[in-house]
Amino acid sequence: MREPVSNLVCSLKNAFLRKKEIVDMPSSKLKEAICKVLVSEGFLLKYEILTKGGKNILRVFLKYSPNKYGRLDKPLIEDIKQISRPGRRVYIGAEKMPRVQSGFGISIISSPLGVMTGEAARKKNVGGEVLIYVY
Repeated sequence: MREPVSNLVCSLKNAFLRKKEIVDMPSSKLKEAICKVLVSEGFLLKYEILTKGGKNILRVFLKYSPNKYGRLDKPLIEDIKQISRPGRRVYIGAEKMPRVQSGFGISIISSPLGVMTGEAARKKNVGGEVLIYVY
């Protein structure tokens, strides 16, 4: 797996489009850190690490909100976009941290202090690489 962030973004998008409850993908430390942020911000239910055949698998439990009839079929993540790519890395300072969808979404940043939301990076006055936008 060459680019773990794009793998995570595509897997989550496809799982939400197919209305899956659980999605499995190869695990990496960066994916785990991003999922930890998404769980703490309320976009995912939970995640866990499984071992199958000597390889670690990241199992993500997706979160849905009820529609007007009470069925849980509206995904909490409307869209998830990868910002920094292998061919075009995007770095930003703390003072220019982006606001996603006028504050209704989050940006996930990889900083020297670890993976965190853009708001947390702004409060800690640290910049980093903008990985994804979630709203």
